[in-house]
Amino acid sequence: MDTKEPDEITSPEGAPQENGSQDKRVWTAIIVIAAVILLALLVLTIFGGQQATPEDVPLEPTEMEMTEYPTDAPSETATLEPTEAATEAPTEAPITPVELTYTFEQDEEGWITGFADLPVDYDEELYQLKAEWRELPPDLEGYGIYMQGHNRSDDLFMFLKLQVDGLQPNTTYHAVFTIDLATNIPEGMMGIGGSPGESVYVKAGATVVEPEVVEDADGWLRVNIDKGNQASEGEDMINLGNLANPNLDPETATGEEYAIKTLDNKDRPFEVSTDDRGVLWFIVGTDSGFEGLTTVYYDVIYIVLSE
Repeated sequence: MDTKEPDEITSPEGAPQENGSQDKRVWTAIIVIAAVILLALLVLTIFGGQQATPEDVPLEPTEMEMTEYPTDAPSETATLEPTEAATEAPTEAPITPVELTYTFEQDEEGWITGFADLPVDYDEELYQLKAEWRELPPDLEGYGIYMQGHNRSDDLFMFLKLQVDGLQPNTTYHAVFTIDLATNIPEGMMGIGGSPGESVYVKAGATVVEPEVVEDADGWLRVNIDKGNQASEGEDMINLGNLANPNLDPETATGEEYAIKTLDNKDRPFEVSTDDRGVLWFIVGTDSGFEGLTTVYYDVIYIVLSE
């Protein structure tokens, strides 16, 4: 019996069986690669889409973006009209009123006395000048500053002055003076050169310059501020009234009895401005046209400074 070599086995298409196995492996690899690519695309689609830019993914306008604004709304370069609040000038803070009260119950409280409108070489015995802190006359309680002088010059000025600091610098104040005086002259009295009451004028004022007595070119002692003269007022002092006292009876007056008289300028405050240190000098006094002896007590001086 003859032995024959087996015939080669082929696929239905006639291809060798070994080649068919290789083709299966190729197609399997292709399918796996395709599946991986599809999975990668799916992952990119899900997670990578959140980072898409407007250029990559056009978006539909939202309702907010579609809102129409008024056509008169100012643009970035528009000039805005100033509001009423912006056009109003800033207002300064109101001045707090300052009240200064001097009762002289303990001493002169800083007030300094002086005399002017008399010759440099005046006769002390003739002029009888005196100024001191003392008890008020009988029937009156308390203490005050007493001043006296015999008006031989027909123009004697007797005054008190006081420096006050701590005020607002470079500020205009309106000063109201209220002065309680003890006088001994009734109304309607007659005297040498004028009335001992109505012809002795009480004045008050304030300056930034210290009122001082200086010698003028004619050898007379004058104050260096503008106080006016007797009834006339000056830039630095105004008239408050006179020494004639309605509380004394002219029929029984002897000159020994004193009564309180109050004078003020509430109806016309005195305007004055402080210096850059917030300092003022206050001055009160009597300007006499009566050519005789005048005596007066300053019992209370009350000053209010306001706007």
